[in-house]
Amino acid sequence: MFRDLTLPNGVESKIDGILNGVQSEAAARLSLDSEGGSVPQTPKTRYLRTAISVGLAAATHENETLNRAEGGAGGFKVVGIIVGAAVQSHPLAISMGALGASRSIYNNFIARGRDVDFPKHTAMQVEVGAREARDVR
Repeated sequence: MFRDLTLPNGVESKIDGILNGVQSEAAARLSLDSEGGSVPQTPKTRYLRTAISVGLAAATHENETLNRAEGGAGGFKVVGIIVGAAVQSHPLAISMGALGASRSIYNNFIARGRDVDFPKHTAMQVEVGAREARDVR
C-alpha cells in the first residue's frame, strides 16, 4: 500500500494507493494478493530444509564426535560443525541442533513473509485515490 506521493517537481500528496499489477521476471515468482500487496511464492524446498534441520537436531542423541558435529551443522553450519567436533560437550551439541531446528521451523512456517524489493524503473500499475482528512480529537 502506498501512502505518500512525491512528484518530480517536489510536490507531496497524501494518497491511498494499491498495487494492481507489476511487471517482473518469471524468476521473481511474485503474485498479488487481494489488497494489492506483492507476495513472493514460497518454494517447496522449505519442507526439505526444515526436515534436514530437525534430522540434524535429532542426530545429537548420542554423545559421539560425529553426532555433535551434526548438531552444530544444524545450528551454525560450518562453524557449528567445527565447534561441535572440537568441544566435547553433548549439551552444547543438543542446544545448537535445537536452535537450528527451531529457527528453520520459525523462518519457514511461522514468520510473516519477506520484503519484496523491485529494481529501479520497474513498471507498476497503481490505483491511486486521495486520502481523506481525519478529524483528530
